[in-house]
Order: sequence, then structure tokens, then C-alpha cells
Amino acid sequence: MTLLDLRAPTAEAIRTGIADGSRQADTVAEASIARIEQCDESLGAFVDFNTSAVRTAVAALPGPRKADRLYGVPVGVKDIIDTALLPTSYGSPIYAGHQPAADAYVVSRIRSLGAVIMGKTATAEFAWTHPPATANPWNPAHTPGGSSSGSAAAVAAGMVPIALGTQTSGSVIRPALYCGVIGIKPTFGTINRTGVKPAADSLDTLGLFAREVADGSFFLDAVCGRNTELPESGTGMTVGVLIPESTGVAPSMADDCALTALERAAETLEADGCTVRRMTVPAWYEEIFGLQETIAAYEGARALAFERIAFGDMLSETLRRFLDEGARISMKEYLAAIRRVDLLRPLADAWLSEVDAIATIGVNGEAPSDRTTTGDPHFCRPWSALHTPSVAVPTAFGPAGMPIGVQIVAARWCDARALCVAHRLDLGTRAERIDASVTR
Repeated sequence: MTLLDLRAPTAEAIRTGIADGSRQADTVAEASIARIEQCDESLGAFVDFNTSAVRTAVAALPGPRKADRLYGVPVGVKDIIDTALLPTSYGSPIYAGHQPAADAYVVSRIRSLGAVIMGKTATAEFAWTHPPATANPWNPAHTPGGSSSGSAAAVAAGMVPIALGTQTSGSVIRPALYCGVIGIKPTFGTINRTGVKPAADSLDTLGLFAREVADGSFFLDAVCGRNTELPESGTGMTVGVLIPESTGVAPSMADDCALTALERAAETLEADGCTVRRMTVPAWYEEIFGLQETIAAYEGARALAFERIAFGDMLSETLRRFLDEGARISMKEYLAAIRRVDLLRPLADAWLSEVDAIATIGVNGEAPSDRTTTGDPHFCRPWSALHTPSVAVPTAFGPAGMPIGVQIVAARWCDARALCVAHRLDLGTRAERIDASVTR
């Protein structure tokens, strides 16, 4: 049995089919249920999945209405996001069986648009680094990445066309690339985070996973009430390629396959008509890594102060150590980091606006063959701190046959530019990705 299915119906195809009568919401849900029951014992993508609850939700749907842009679309929800009808444990035994009183805003929003919540997807402990039991659908010996582990795996396995995730450092982009799917981290604040357990409040961003950029854009447009027009070619777009050697980051941090994936992206975009420009990084870029780490650690320790003090013995050693270190960071250090990042964000916007978007390293290599780790978020950190939109697009394969790719980044609130460039790159590389998945 293959654990991969990159050819399953997209959210947009499902919605269109239901609208024209060629699909039915109940049969779509039953197909998703069957796929979860077939694969999830091996993958562990879901931590709460109740077939009766799904069928009840489908039966309660009103007749399809034109305004219901997600009618009948199955969606996985990361278990850091509150759901009133399903338990939310935040990836921790502290909250085993915890039942929130209300849906998070994003859950209420997609329910109102007709989406069907299929269940809660596995997350690393409190969306940090201690991994859940989830396996990578490309090879179960490898990590799916994190912290949005279950969401990425569920989409790659064809269980759901869309799943919600969050990113504080690299928790959307990294698992998307490790699992060979699309990850979209919009501009910070694009999707309201009410009802999402905070990890680091000034960095946390709601995002999503899809198998195609166009489908992720379709879903994001529905949630945000907008319409993004994706281009039919790359002609007229200028894409910067961030040369790894020019970042000042030790080249050893990026494996050869990460560099190959970036070069493949540049070649694909240029062949599609994009003007490709090699870019060097401004001097301030080096600062971002340390600033992001300081902010994340300080805010993380405060966000989980209750759990650390009252239930410290129920936290993983990894998280407890991280929170202890964060608690020792002074407010003076934290405010210095916050103020500096506030100054750097407009500088980054101006630099990024020299092109439509940039293509840069997303992950430093293939998903590690070690499920006790979620991998390294290093190359995602700057864009999380700068609040810019990022889109993960798999473009190549590494020596172990695992997918790898790049992230497309644009200036804040220029999400459409990032999506347009990512869409063209996705179209140029998707066939190879699907072919590789079929041979597994």
C-alpha cells in the first residue's frame, strides 16, 4: 500500500464538482474517511478522528450555496487550534482530552464557508520541537518535519486536500518541503489567530498545506474573502535568486541537494519567461537569525509559563530546557530585539520590492532519517521574523530520494506576488513530483 497520493482531488475540484452536481459532499467525505482509515495507522497524521462526527457534520450541511466557497471540502486542523466539537490537546499530555468551549476564528470561518473538519492533525508539543509520532509518507523512517507534522503528512497522503498549520520559526515551510507538498505562510496577521494556542505571539502565523499552489491560493482566498489571479506564464515577472554563498551563513549549513533545488527553481522560472536576477543579501540579514531566536524564546517561555511552573514534570526535557532558557532572557534583551526587528522590517520590504519575489533555500536538506527530530528551521527563521509571506514549493529530490525544494518570499502584504511566482514554479515541477510518488 502506498502512503502517498499527490493525485487526489483538490479542494477547488471538490467545490466545483459539488456545485455542478458531479460530486456529492457525503461521497467526498466518505472517500476522505476511507483514505484516513487506510493509511493513518502507519502515518499517525491524525490525533483525533471520529467518523461519526464527520458524518454528522456532513449531514448538517445546508444545500450548496454560491457564497459557500469551501462547501464539502475536507480540511485537517492542527491540534494547536481550538475546536469546540473535537478535543484539542496542543500535542501535550497536560491537555489530554481537553475540550475547548469555542472554535478558533479560523475554524468558525471555514465551517461558515461549508468546509468539513475531518479531525485534528498531530503537532509537536505546543508547536515547538518535541515531535509527535507522525511518519513521512515518502518514507516512514524519516521525519515529516514540524511542528505542523500531521497536517503536512495528511495532505501528502491524500487524506485531505487542505490542512491548517502554524509557523513561528519554520513549522509550515519545513514540513511542506519534507513531505513534498505546498506550504503557504501568509503575511503575519493575514488570518486572525484567536483561539490558537500561542507559541510566540509576535511571530505566530496561521498557514496551510495543499498539493498545488493554485489550490492553496483558492483556499486562502476563500478564508480572506479575496480573489488572487494567478498568471498563465512567468512573462513579466522578475524573480530574485538568493545565492546561498552570499548570505554569510556557513555553506555547510546547506546540503548540496538544497543548492540543487534552488538552481532547479531558477532554471524552471527562467524557462517559463521570468526574468531571473541573482541577488546578494543586505548586511542586516545576518542579524535576523539571532533576533528571531531571542524573541521566540522569550515569548515562548511567557506563553507557557503556567505549564512550565504547574506541570513542568509533564513537559518533554527538550521543551522544558528551552523554556528555562527563555525565562532567563531579560526584558531589556527582548525589547532590544523587538525594536531592532521593527526597524528592519521596512528595510526588508524595500529590498524585496526590487523584484516580484525571491526564491531561496527552504530547508538545508532532505527530511532526516530520524523521527526524534523535526529538522532544522534555520533558513525559515528570517522570514518568520520579518513577517513576510513565504510559499514552499518542492522542486527536486535528494540522494535518499526524499523531496526537497525552495521557498518563495515577497514583501509584506505582497502575498499575491509570492503566490504567482510559486504557482509558475509549481506547474514546472509538479509532474516530476507526481511521477516519483507513483513509483513508491
